[in-house]
Amino acid sequence: RKEAKRGLLMESVAKKMNSLFELGQTNEEIVQSYAKEGVQVPEQLVNKFREQYKKDNSFVPPNAAYFALANKK
Repeated sequence: RKEAKRGLLMESVAKKMNSLFELGQTNEEIVQSYAKEGVQVPEQLVNKFREQYKKDNSFVPPNAAYFALANKK
């Protein structure tokens, strides 16, 4: 049960950080924004989330790539 709550919390944090990454915020800016809220977030944690974000957003399915090229005309 404790692991389930932790998983939900991490998922929630990941979604929030992903939106901050999409806004173009740096790791330092993210750490500072959490600090303003009174939450201490290690920069290493932000780095891990950013690496996962880059990994997840770098994949383009072959069909999507083909569709984008085909409709470029």
